[in-house]
Amino acid sequence: MPATRPLQPSTGRTTLTRDDVVAAATRLLDEGGIEALSMRRLATALGTGASTLYWHVRDKDQLLALILDDTIAEVLAPSDGTWRERLVALLEAARLALVPRPVLVPVILRARWDIGHHALRVADSALGLLSESSIAPEHIADAYFLLLHYTMGAVEAEAHARWNATYAQEAQRQEVSPVDGTPLDEYDNLLSHGPETTPANMAERFRFGVNTILDGLARPT
Repeated sequence: MPATRPLQPSTGRTTLTRDDVVAAATRLLDEGGIEALSMRRLATALGTGASTLYWHVRDKDQLLALILDDTIAEVLAPSDGTWRERLVALLEAARLALVPRPVLVPVILRARWDIGHHALRVADSALGLLSESSIAPEHIADAYFLLLHYTMGAVEAEAHARWNATYAQEAQRQEVSPVDGTPLDEYDNLLSHGPETTPANMAERFRFGVNTILDGLARPT
């Protein structure tokens, strides 16, 4: 884990602000993961005492919510296009923003309404775009939750994916499974369809999933 080092404010200000706290916390999170982010370590990074931080944030949960809000601040739906094109673009932007910080996925799922302006704005935009579709009004919230949980799952999957070639390419390189020695050609379906987990393929897989969900939602019941 990288050593914690005090921040030197570039503006020459001596008064700590909430923005300073969130910026330092984000750096700790990016450098060391959730384990590196504690109020004590954050205070050390800022060259202050832990009690000072509580003037700016209530607790670690609120701190993570603020990091989330900053992370998705630039997630916007395009102004042009059909409701569907704009919704897909909005979800893709959210995915791209969150993949580097998958630890924020549980923050979204447990936050209820105690969440920041940008998170609420993204949710409001998604609901508004869904309301432009042919989905029955009583199922707009259901559609939103379906897409939300799909997007969060895709973020987790992509963030933790090891970039692998297809199973067929691996079979050409090795004759047996490196795990248990089983001949690779025993897995016919993996040879035919085994997915390649490259960044480009994960992005395409996400779009396929979103569009498949939207196709299903658009069918009359």
